[in-house]
Amino acid sequence: MLELFGFKRKTHVGISLSANNFIELMYVDRVTKNVVRYASGNVKYNNAIKEVIDYEELKGVIGDLFEEAGLDPSQCSVSFSLPNVHFAIIPHDEGGDVEDNIKEEIEDLYIFKRNEPTISYVVLEGLLGKQNDVYSAVQAKVVGKLIEIFNDLGATLERIESSYSALLKAIQYHDKYRDLFAKEEQTTVFLISQTSCCSFYLNGNIVMDYSEEPLAVKSFAPEEIHT
Repeated sequence: MLELFGFKRKTHVGISLSANNFIELMYVDRVTKNVVRYASGNVKYNNAIKEVIDYEELKGVIGDLFEEAGLDPSQCSVSFSLPNVHFAIIPHDEGGDVEDNIKEEIEDLYIFKRNEPTISYVVLEGLLGKQNDVYSAVQAKVVGKLIEIFNDLGATLERIESSYSALLKAIQYHDKYRDLFAKEEQTTVFLISQTSCCSFYLNGNIVMDYSEEPLAVKSFAPEEIHT
Protein backbone atom coordinates (compact mmCIF):
# COMPACT_ATOMS: atom_id res chain seq x y z
CA MET A 1 0.00 0.00 0.00
CA LEU A 2 2.79 2.43 0.91
CA GLU A 3 4.44 1.86 -2.46
CA LEU A 4 1.27 3.08 -4.23
CA PHE A 5 1.81 6.53 -2.72
CA GLY A 6 5.49 6.69 -3.57
CA PHE A 7 6.79 5.51 -0.21
CA LYS A 8 9.31 2.68 -0.27
CA ARG A 9 9.09 0.20 2.59
CA LYS A 10 12.39 0.01 4.49
CA THR A 11 14.36 -3.21 4.63
CA HIS A 12 14.44 -4.51 8.20
CA VAL A 13 17.79 -5.96 9.25
CA GLY A 14 19.06 -7.44 12.49
CA ILE A 15 22.50 -6.67 13.86
CA SER A 16 23.82 -8.77 16.72
CA LEU A 17 26.89 -7.97 18.81
CA SER A 18 28.27 -10.79 20.97
CA ALA A 19 30.55 -10.68 24.00
CA ASN A 20 33.25 -12.60 22.09
CA ASN A 21 33.98 -9.57 19.87
CA PHE A 22 31.86 -10.81 16.94
CA ILE A 23 29.18 -8.79 15.13
CA GLU A 24 26.71 -9.97 12.47
CA LEU A 25 24.25 -8.29 10.14
CA MET A 26 21.40 -10.34 8.75
CA TYR A 27 18.43 -9.68 6.48
CA VAL A 28 15.79 -12.42 6.65
CA ASP A 29 12.97 -12.74 4.14
CA ARG A 30 9.80 -12.50 6.25
CA VAL A 31 7.89 -14.91 3.99
CA THR A 32 10.42 -17.68 3.36
CA LYS A 33 12.37 -17.03 6.61
CA ASN A 34 15.57 -17.55 4.65
CA VAL A 35 18.66 -15.40 5.18
CA VAL A 36 18.90 -13.17 2.10
CA ARG A 37 21.87 -10.98 3.02
CA TYR A 38 24.61 -11.62 5.59
CA ALA A 39 27.84 -9.98 6.73
CA SER A 40 30.07 -10.30 9.79
CA GLY A 41 33.03 -8.65 11.43
CA ASN A 42 34.85 -8.03 14.69
CA VAL A 43 34.42 -5.34 17.34
CA LYS A 44 36.28 -5.22 20.66
CA TYR A 45 33.88 -5.68 23.59
CA ASN A 46 34.76 -5.48 27.29
CA ASN A 47 32.67 -8.06 29.10
CA ALA A 48 33.75 -6.78 32.52
CA ILE A 49 32.11 -3.39 32.02
CA LYS A 50 29.53 -4.65 29.49
CA GLU A 51 30.43 -2.13 26.83
CA VAL A 52 32.06 -1.68 23.43
CA ILE A 53 35.62 -0.41 23.84
CA ASP A 54 35.68 1.94 20.84
CA TYR A 55 32.41 3.32 19.41
CA GLU A 56 34.16 4.83 16.39
CA GLU A 57 35.40 1.35 15.54
CA LEU A 58 31.85 0.03 15.98
CA LYS A 59 30.45 2.67 13.61
CA GLY A 60 33.09 1.87 11.01
CA VAL A 61 32.47 -1.88 11.20
CA ILE A 62 28.67 -1.47 10.96
CA GLY A 63 29.15 0.72 7.89
CA ASP A 64 31.34 -2.00 6.39
CA LEU A 65 28.68 -4.62 7.12
CA PHE A 66 26.03 -2.67 5.23
CA GLU A 67 28.42 -2.30 2.30
CA GLU A 68 29.40 -5.99 2.32
CA ALA A 69 25.73 -7.01 2.41
CA GLY A 70 24.91 -4.65 -0.46
CA LEU A 71 22.43 -2.64 1.61
CA ASP A 72 21.88 1.12 1.73
CA PRO A 73 21.68 2.15 5.43
CA SER A 74 19.26 4.97 4.59
CA GLN A 75 16.80 2.36 3.29
CA CYS A 76 17.09 0.11 6.36
CA SER A 77 15.50 -0.11 9.78
CA VAL A 78 17.54 -1.95 12.39
CA SER A 79 16.98 -4.18 15.40
CA PHE A 80 20.21 -4.18 17.38
CA SER A 81 20.99 -6.95 19.87
CA LEU A 82 23.50 -6.31 22.66
CA PRO A 83 25.14 -8.83 24.98
CA ASN A 84 22.93 -9.11 28.03
CA VAL A 85 23.76 -6.57 30.75
CA HIS A 86 21.04 -7.38 33.28
CA PHE A 87 17.87 -9.45 32.96
CA ALA A 88 15.57 -10.43 35.83
CA ILE A 89 12.04 -11.18 36.98
CA ILE A 90 10.53 -9.64 40.13
CA PRO A 91 7.02 -9.88 41.63
CA HIS A 92 4.71 -7.15 40.35
CA ASP A 93 3.72 -4.54 42.94
CA GLU A 94 0.18 -3.39 42.19
CA GLY A 95 0.56 -0.26 44.27
CA GLY A 96 4.02 0.79 43.15
CA ASP A 97 5.65 2.31 40.10
CA VAL A 98 7.22 -0.49 38.05
CA GLU A 99 10.22 1.49 36.84
CA ASP A 100 10.97 2.84 40.33
CA ASN A 101 10.80 -0.70 41.74
CA ILE A 102 13.20 -1.97 39.09
CA LYS A 103 15.64 0.88 39.70
CA GLU A 104 15.62 0.01 43.38
CA GLU A 105 16.41 -3.61 42.50
CA ILE A 106 19.44 -2.73 40.37
CA GLU A 107 20.87 0.30 42.16
CA ASP A 108 23.50 -1.80 43.96
CA LEU A 109 24.78 -3.53 40.81
CA TYR A 110 28.28 -2.28 40.02
CA ILE A 111 27.37 -1.46 36.40
CA PHE A 112 24.56 0.87 37.47
CA LYS A 113 26.45 2.47 40.31
CA ARG A 114 28.55 4.09 37.60
CA ASN A 115 25.92 4.44 34.86
CA GLU A 116 22.31 5.58 34.65
CA PRO A 117 20.16 2.65 33.41
CA THR A 118 17.69 2.48 30.56
CA ILE A 119 14.99 -0.02 31.49
CA SER A 120 12.60 -2.07 29.38
CA TYR A 121 9.93 -4.22 31.02
CA VAL A 122 6.69 -6.09 30.53
CA VAL A 123 4.16 -7.23 33.15
CA LEU A 124 3.25 -10.91 32.66
CA GLU A 125 1.16 -13.53 34.41
CA GLY A 126 3.34 -15.68 36.64
CA LEU A 127 2.83 -18.78 38.75
CA LEU A 128 -0.38 -19.19 40.75
CA GLY A 129 -2.00 -16.29 38.93
CA LYS A 130 0.45 -13.74 40.28
CA GLN A 131 1.97 -11.10 38.00
CA ASN A 132 5.66 -10.57 37.40
CA ASP A 133 7.75 -7.71 36.03
CA VAL A 134 10.09 -9.18 33.41
CA TYR A 135 12.77 -6.61 32.65
CA SER A 136 16.17 -5.88 31.18
CA ALA A 137 18.45 -2.94 31.83
CA VAL A 138 21.36 -1.43 29.95
CA GLN A 139 23.53 1.65 30.42
CA ALA A 140 21.76 4.77 29.15
CA LYS A 141 25.00 6.07 27.64
CA VAL A 142 25.27 2.91 25.50
CA VAL A 143 21.79 3.54 24.11
CA GLY A 144 22.76 7.13 23.37
CA LYS A 145 25.93 6.06 21.54
CA LEU A 146 24.00 3.56 19.39
CA ILE A 147 21.38 6.15 18.46
CA GLU A 148 24.18 8.52 17.46
CA ILE A 149 25.93 5.86 15.36
CA PHE A 150 22.85 4.91 13.34
CA ASN A 151 21.89 8.56 12.88
CA ASP A 152 25.37 9.18 11.43
CA LEU A 153 25.02 6.17 9.13
CA GLY A 154 21.55 7.27 8.01
CA ALA A 155 19.82 4.08 9.19
CA THR A 156 16.69 3.95 11.36
CA LEU A 157 17.36 2.32 14.72
CA GLU A 158 14.03 0.67 15.46
CA ARG A 159 14.87 -1.18 18.66
CA ILE A 160 17.67 -2.21 20.99
CA GLU A 161 17.29 -5.49 22.82
CA SER A 162 19.34 -7.82 24.98
CA SER A 163 20.72 -11.07 23.66
CA TYR A 164 18.37 -12.94 26.02
CA SER A 165 15.18 -11.43 24.63
CA ALA A 166 16.55 -11.83 21.10
CA LEU A 167 17.19 -15.53 21.78
CA LEU A 168 13.65 -16.15 23.03
CA LYS A 169 12.16 -14.30 20.06
CA ALA A 170 14.31 -16.27 17.62
CA ILE A 171 13.22 -19.61 19.09
CA GLN A 172 9.55 -18.66 18.90
CA TYR A 173 10.01 -17.35 15.35
CA HIS A 174 11.26 -20.73 14.12
CA ASP A 175 8.57 -23.01 12.66
CA LYS A 176 10.13 -26.01 14.43
CA TYR A 177 9.13 -24.64 17.84
CA ARG A 178 5.99 -22.65 17.01
CA ASP A 179 3.61 -25.56 17.68
CA LEU A 180 5.32 -26.29 20.97
CA PHE A 181 4.77 -22.75 22.25
CA ALA A 182 1.22 -22.64 20.89
CA LYS A 183 0.27 -25.65 23.04
CA GLU A 184 1.05 -23.67 26.20
CA GLU A 185 3.19 -26.49 27.52
CA GLN A 186 5.89 -25.92 30.11
CA THR A 187 9.31 -25.60 28.51
CA THR A 188 12.79 -24.85 29.84
CA VAL A 189 15.35 -23.09 27.64
CA PHE A 190 19.00 -23.32 28.72
CA LEU A 191 21.60 -20.81 27.58
CA ILE A 192 25.22 -21.64 28.40
CA SER A 193 27.85 -18.94 27.93
CA GLN A 194 31.48 -18.59 28.99
CA THR A 195 30.41 -17.00 32.28
CA SER A 196 27.00 -18.41 33.23
CA CYS A 197 24.22 -20.93 32.75
CA CYS A 198 20.77 -19.36 32.34
CA SER A 199 17.43 -21.12 32.58
CA PHE A 200 14.23 -19.64 31.18
CA TYR A 201 11.04 -21.37 32.34
CA LEU A 202 8.18 -20.83 29.92
CA ASN A 203 4.50 -21.69 29.80
CA GLY A 204 3.71 -21.53 26.10
CA ASN A 205 5.50 -18.37 24.99
CA ILE A 206 5.27 -16.62 28.38
CA VAL A 207 8.37 -16.39 30.60
CA MET A 208 7.27 -17.60 34.03
CA ASP A 209 10.61 -17.65 35.80
CA TYR A 210 14.33 -17.24 35.23
CA SER A 211 17.54 -18.21 36.99
CA GLU A 212 21.22 -17.69 36.33
CA GLU A 213 24.25 -19.41 37.83
CA PRO A 214 27.90 -18.37 37.38
CA LEU A 215 29.76 -20.87 35.23
CA ALA A 216 33.38 -20.70 34.12
CA VAL A 217 33.04 -22.95 31.07
CA LYS A 218 36.71 -22.73 30.10
CA SER A 219 37.71 -24.22 33.48
CA PHE A 220 35.66 -27.40 32.98
CA ALA A 221 36.40 -30.54 31.02
CA PRO A 222 33.52 -31.23 28.55
CA GLU A 223 32.18 -34.19 30.57
CA GLU A 224 32.06 -32.09 33.77
CA ILE A 225 29.61 -29.55 32.30
CA HIS A 226 26.80 -32.14 32.42
CA THR A 227 27.05 -32.22 36.21
